[in-house]
Amino acid sequence: MRKSKPTNKATGSSSPIVNNKTASSISSTTTTTTTKVVENSKRKNEFNSGILTCKKDSLNNLLFTSDRWDQTIELINGAKLKRYCDRNEKEISLLKTYNIINAGSQQKLVKKMNSSEE
Repeated sequence: MRKSKPTNKATGSSSPIVNNKTASSISSTTTTTTTKVVENSKRKNEFNSGILTCKKDSLNNLLFTSDRWDQTIELINGAKLKRYCDRNEKEISLLKTYNIINAGSQQKLVKKMNSSEE
């Protein structure tokens, strides 16, 4: 035999009774959860921006900003015009690693597949 759900004597319905304390604790829980999510996303954004600012200054960074992209293209174009003995180490390593391709009016920087060929 199954027991029936207890009914609310005042209304006669079988819905559970929710008091003000329970409702306020539920709303405060959702508020704190939302606050935690916002704080976590802020921390994540701050961390990512901090990492990117550190990596922007590194020469070994694979992520190129538009300024660094243009500087690298200018360095490679300038190094191609120099004789081998007049090039510095940075220009030599860039020439071994990258190649410039002209696509219409734009210059594209392309990483060589095998840098030991040259």
